[in-house]
Amino acid sequence: TAGGVGGGAERGGSLYRMDRLAEREAAPEAGHRGAPAPAPLAELLQLGGPCALGDSVDVLWNPVLPEQVASLHRGTVRLWSLSHAAAASSASESGAAPSPREEGSFGCGRWDPHHAHALALACESDLLTLDTRSMKSAVAVADAHEQPVRGLDYNPNKPNTLLSSGDDYHVKVWDLRKPLTPVLSLLAH
Repeated sequence: TAGGVGGGAERGGSLYRMDRLAEREAAPEAGHRGAPAPAPLAELLQLGGPCALGDSVDVLWNPVLPEQVASLHRGTVRLWSLSHAAAASSASESGAAPSPREEGSFGCGRWDPHHAHALALACESDLLTLDTRSMKSAVAVADAHEQPVRGLDYNPNKPNTLLSSGDDYHVKVWDLRKPLTPVLSLLAH
């Protein structure tokens, strides 16, 4: 999530811990007597230093390697390795990759639930998958949509299948082994 830094013109990414989560999930319905009060979030660590307001786009937790987090920024994606000690947690930047377009910016991303080192990214109207071991593009689809891509998701039951949606009102299904054309393109609104 984003946390405030400085005088309002800068922000940085932070990770928070939600205490007593198990108690809250087991509690009776909200508003019922005896339900625990919402616990405050405890900041665990910050991902790097402050960045310009509006530069930070998203923070993505790797579902396969939980010690790995990616932070998306307008012109770059950063990979972070997390470590947790008894007294404190820390994050160290383990890689970064620039936007594939000179003036392009990342809009969204999604970790591949089938491949620990694959991160799908949208950069304007392009799609790409990043191999986080080398921080190089593995698959690239230029102009996958006619307008910026706003959403990505993997099929959790079928490897190499990516869904994208964009401002062009299209929802597209991609087979990343043959990415030249979508398997299916639906006009939605």
